[in-house]
Amino acid sequence: MAAASNGKNHNLGEAFGLIANSVYVLLMAGWCIFVGIIPLIAIWVVVQNLDYYPALTLALVLSSPGIAAGFALFRDQPTLFGRASKRRVRMLNEGYRPPDWIAGPYVPPDDSAACIRPYFRAFIRLLPRAIVQGAIYGFFIFAFSYSMQIMMKLGFGALMVPVLSICIIFLIQSLLVSLVLVVEYPNAKWYAVVKNGVLLSARRIYMIVISGIAVFGYFWGMASSPIITGLLFTGIIWYIVWASARWQADVLFEALARESGDKKLIELYTGDSEKPANGGGGGMSGLFSSMSDYRQ
Repeated sequence: MAAASNGKNHNLGEAFGLIANSVYVLLMAGWCIFVGIIPLIAIWVVVQNLDYYPALTLALVLSSPGIAAGFALFRDQPTLFGRASKRRVRMLNEGYRPPDWIAGPYVPPDDSAACIRPYFRAFIRLLPRAIVQGAIYGFFIFAFSYSMQIMMKLGFGALMVPVLSICIIFLIQSLLVSLVLVVEYPNAKWYAVVKNGVLLSARRIYMIVISGIAVFGYFWGMASSPIITGLLFTGIIWYIVWASARWQADVLFEALARESGDKKLIELYTGDSEKPANGGGGGMSGLFSSMSDYRQ
């Protein structure tokens, strides 16, 4: 009985330690992301008005590397219960190394509490490609916002405002998916990332609602109580945003893994060891982009 009680207490202690460590990691990740997206937060807290869309769009572009670095943390931090991150850690410990067209781990696989250094290393590493994606999507977000401003001044143009609003929301989600792809594929061509970001956002489209609610809630919280929201909720909200975009991008991840013919890579992205797609180039990825856009 004593041994069973000690074992139960030990399991409870491990569970509590895991939960406490997860809370710590989410808090630290949130504070890092807060610093990384400070241009967007600063503009929003100051103006709190969508009429200032040129400044907000520019701030979104400048904040894209900070968002991408946060996605890199969520991708590889083993404490955050991600199945893919756990499989990646296990495979790395077994000696498997993914091909060089797949990004290596951004977080040391043996450190369950690492956040600050991995975040800023990822920020520097992802900065050029994330800025490019932010600038491309920012241009179209600005164009649609400007069109909306013009339409609102026309009698019949008000009918187009809901359509343009949906387009802007879709573009923001496409940017988030593209940043997930930037994190995953270090050699991907920029136009392939943009194209697949848009296409993948149209799949599992219900995730846009989840992501949109999370983003809206975050910036509503930043407007009403920036200190509490910034310190306590940044990590969990951006984790939800990442999970939504990652779920949409999974379609391409799995397809490219099967097309590669690497059984370990297939297991990493799907959790099983299914056979690769027949013919090597005819998998689901053909609907999006060929592997030549990701492997160089």
